[in-house]
Amino acid sequence: MIYSNILSSITRRWQALPRPAHAPSGLPDKRLVLELIQTALAQHVSPQYTGLGLMLVRVMNHAKVSATYGARRADALMTFVGQRLELTLGKALGHGQNHPALVTRLGETEFAVLTDASVDAAAQRRLGALLCETLNLAYPLQEVAVHVNAAVGVAACDQAYPDAQDLFQCADIALRVAVSRGRGSLVVFERSMREALVKHQLLENDLNLALQEQQFELAFQPIMALDKLQHVGFEALARWQHPVRGCLMPRDFLDVAEDAELICRLDLHVIGLCLRAMADWQARQLWRSGWFVSVNLSAQHFNRPGLCETLLGLMHSHGISTQDLHLELTESAFMQNLRVARGEMTRLRQHGFELYMDDFGTGYSSLSHLHALPFSAIKIDKCFLDPMVHNFEQSSLISTMVQMAQLLGIKVVAEGVETLEQLSVLQNLQCEYAQGHLMGAAMGHDMASTWLQAALDPVV
Repeated sequence: MIYSNILSSITRRWQALPRPAHAPSGLPDKRLVLELIQTALAQHVSPQYTGLGLMLVRVMNHAKVSATYGARRADALMTFVGQRLELTLGKALGHGQNHPALVTRLGETEFAVLTDASVDAAAQRRLGALLCETLNLAYPLQEVAVHVNAAVGVAACDQAYPDAQDLFQCADIALRVAVSRGRGSLVVFERSMREALVKHQLLENDLNLALQEQQFELAFQPIMALDKLQHVGFEALARWQHPVRGCLMPRDFLDVAEDAELICRLDLHVIGLCLRAMADWQARQLWRSGWFVSVNLSAQHFNRPGLCETLLGLMHSHGISTQDLHLELTESAFMQNLRVARGEMTRLRQHGFELYMDDFGTGYSSLSHLHALPFSAIKIDKCFLDPMVHNFEQSSLISTMVQMAQLLGIKVVAEGVETLEQLSVLQNLQCEYAQGHLMGAAMGHDMASTWLQAALDPVV
């Protein structure tokens, strides 16, 4: 395999420089690598040049390792990752230390692998897949074996006169997509990804402005008790009144809010709107003891201190009891750091908040954690209800979920109930609560007020 002049030049220049103290593991950092690449490209431009390739590798669970085992072990882990990268490249590409690739350390959680033109697109993909596989193997940290969750983004300069910054940007876009897909993902850059990123960034900017200008409203979907078909609560759902695009549903902006780490601000804003509505209903005597409103809470809250105190402060300022606000959590909220999540959830329960496991059954470990965490209810996802009426196995699965929850003293809410047949099956299975279009569509504050008035004065 030919070791190209460009990569050889980059490596020689790096080896000739004194090692800076800020370069972990003896690897060059991003700024220096950019300079080396650009200088080498300027000196080796030719019409026949086919381009460099770049793979960005991110260790996704570095923060968790640091929080669990300490910063020193996390740093040692990253040193091992860098060594394994170089070892894997040496074995895969041959030529010992003179293989056609250069490993760099970009920061606390990322590495880069620069390859020359002798490693074509197909070889880059194979190499990226191999790196994902080998990096996810266990690493010995003293007496502890730690696994790495790695994702890889790949890009190549396919122009005659490539730019180092552009190469890094393309690889970074691919890496973002890979990270969004989860552990062990490999993504090769495509031009459409850049367009999607621009749209993503524009929406992020709009979302920041929307939080400042309070462009969000709530829609309330009724939750009914199935034994008497009576109102017991609402689920509060966010609606973004975008000044240009109109009403946006959560599916249109929640992923952006999560990626931009705006989701906690959004959640607390939604909770504030929810408490304001509840205070209005209580002041107008449109509220009955035992009724509630449930809201969704992102997993990111459990990575930050003070969640319980913040919520208690909001409840106090609006004069609302903690028993009237129920918090819905998806599996990701407690899977990232189970110990921390369990402690925070226990504190919330001790202060009177009811906790729901949302989308129960869709995660791989919902069953194993149901008994270990202080949930008061589970919400069965709509995907289980759709085939339930005409599928005995699916009906049996729902029955098992309900029976198991009842044994644990946990209530069950069925989501997405749309037909009388589904309602009848759920009632026969003794499911406690349900929501969906059959019970009532999501509605604005004024219509929800009318709904509550009707619930207080039922027609005999």
